Amino acid sequence: MEIEFKKYMHCVLLQNEAVLHVPEKDSWAYVYFGKMDERSIQHKIFSDVGIKMTSSEIQPSTLGKIFFTKSANVPRYKVREVKDKYNLAVVRDSSKADTIVISKNEIQENIQHSWGAYLYHRNTVKEVLEALYASPALPSIPRLRYNTYHSEMINNKELVKSALDKLDTIPADVEYISFSYGCRDKFDAISNGMGYTVEHKANVKIIEPSVYDGMIQYKGKNVITDSALQSILGSSEMEHENYVFIDQLLNSHDPGNIELGLTLMANCNFEESQHYLLILLGDYYNRHRHVKYCHSVAFKSLIDFMDFNRYSSVTIDRILEKADSIGKLTNDIIKLVESRVTEDIQRSIRNYRWVKITGIKIEKPQNDTNEGRD
Repeated sequence: MEIEFKKYMHCVLLQNEAVLHVPEKDSWAYVYFGKMDERSIQHKIFSDVGIKMTSSEIQPSTLGKIFFTKSANVPRYKVREVKDKYNLAVVRDSSKADTIVISKNEIQENIQHSWGAYLYHRNTVKEVLEALYASPALPSIPRLRYNTYHSEMINNKELVKSALDKLDTIPADVEYISFSYGCRDKFDAISNGMGYTVEHKANVKIIEPSVYDGMIQYKGKNVITDSALQSILGSSEMEHENYVFIDQLLNSHDPGNIELGLTLMANCNFEESQHYLLILLGDYYNRHRHVKYCHSVAFKSLIDFMDFNRYSSVTIDRILEKADSIGKLTNDIIKLVESRVTEDIQRSIRNYRWVKITGIKIEKPQNDTNEGRD
């Protein structure tokens, strides 16, 4: 599926003695009218540009000089630990880099779902203003909030002509004009009062030009995501015995043990250890997220890699959804989740002497297709 972005500009209608206020010429942005969610949009753009998103696409020995964008979240000490092994170097000038590292959410974090913008095609706005300029004086329009004040403005041919001139100053490739809720009502009232039926688009996704255009400029270059690089830099996969050991550390009350457990989590191979990391984060992140080490670059890079919110707990559903989306919903992780949920339920009914929970069943919802997820 192709992604088509349109250009739009936000304007203001009937305010401060002007029919139309138009911002500076470069104050436009991209808008997407389709049904794809933010993650799917990002994945499509990454694929089109050629961004390498997994470790399997990367040869460590070819990385060479690395440049990190501001949003890339990779602890530099991890790079230093393997720089001799892979002959790596970190540079501050992207033009001198062999490899550019960007955030795995470079696009997704910069897409806004706008609920308060109402977009009309530029030709629609122009047609209504031209008809307004050519028409005789209009009677009052009841739907206008400040009827007399606004009626005087729309009947002032000089102000309407100025609005048309301002509209012509907008770059030709800007196809849509955006109004806020109040301006939308004004424009609809004027249009309907003149016998026009106009349509607008709303609840759209917006992306700043610097983000999208900057991404397109990477085409043909060796660009990888921070999560893909993290997978290479991680020391080793977390085995079951490692998981048990870290689980014991995080379950203790000793601050030193807790920090050691968090450190081991942040320094394993993220990609190969995701199923165990999911369980550990689900069990302990909410309990320990105020520990100082959780605010380190290393641990924050783990949270970003797993697509979790740093400021909230991780639910069992989110763990299972994530595991399923990455193909890690193994019998091992299902048994671990079943055990945890059974313990939680048993604790919640401990006041009932005759009621015991002997087991539960983990089952994927039938209507859950994971569309739009990882």
